[in-house]
Amino acid sequence: MDFEPNATEETKNYFGHNTGTPWTNPKGDGLLSGKNLMQMPCSDTKKQTPYFLDWESTNHNEYAGKFKDTDDFLFSHLNNLSDTVMDVALRNVEGNVDVDALPDGVYRV
Repeated sequence: MDFEPNATEETKNYFGHNTGTPWTNPKGDGLLSGKNLMQMPCSDTKKQTPYFLDWESTNHNEYAGKFKDTDDFLFSHLNNLSDTVMDVALRNVEGNVDVDALPDGVYRV
């Protein structure tokens, strides 16, 4: 979840957040809280899905502010993937850091 630079605190609070953890009873607030969404536990991620991460804090905490925005993040990983050699018969990219980093979706408010 990425907010436009001009998004007000009221808007951010309205949409809220939901990290999907702990997966038995995730903490969240606003529209994205688990109370307002149909969620299912995912054993692969060990989180309730869907979940929504705040881009600013994720970029700061996990990537030390390396990416200027979500587009930069996505293009960086997709560019790395374009150089990944895959066998036609064995297309398994499990464990590939770029595949693992790509989210199912990105929303900008």
